[in-house]
Amino acid sequence: VLVEKAQTQSTQQLSLAIQRHHISHVTLPPVLLPKLDRSKFNSVKTLVIAGDNCNEDQVRPWSKGRRLLNAYGPSEATVCSTIGEYDGHGLHIGTPINNVQVYVLNEDQELSPQES
Repeated sequence: VLVEKAQTQSTQQLSLAIQRHHISHVTLPPVLLPKLDRSKFNSVKTLVIAGDNCNEDQVRPWSKGRRLLNAYGPSEATVCSTIGEYDGHGLHIGTPINNVQVYVLNEDQELSPQES
């Protein structure tokens, strides 16, 4: 379902559209979660959180009765490169999706060029 732009700019309209169309899978940024009416999301069976950092306190209420996935990726690429399923015991960025290699670095470390 593609909703009109006006519906994406109003949390009330977005919640109503999800309820009206019985949407079962949705991807949302975590910043929206506290602003949305969870009672309108009963049809949602899979919720993918992507686009920003989130914490367990934000996702825990949304995980009840549905599959919740935390997607992560560099904003420069505007894609998700890892995805992890929330199991109620810690939120993580998951594992790389198919055909992707991921390097997790400490910001104080440098990645040495690999020799071929």
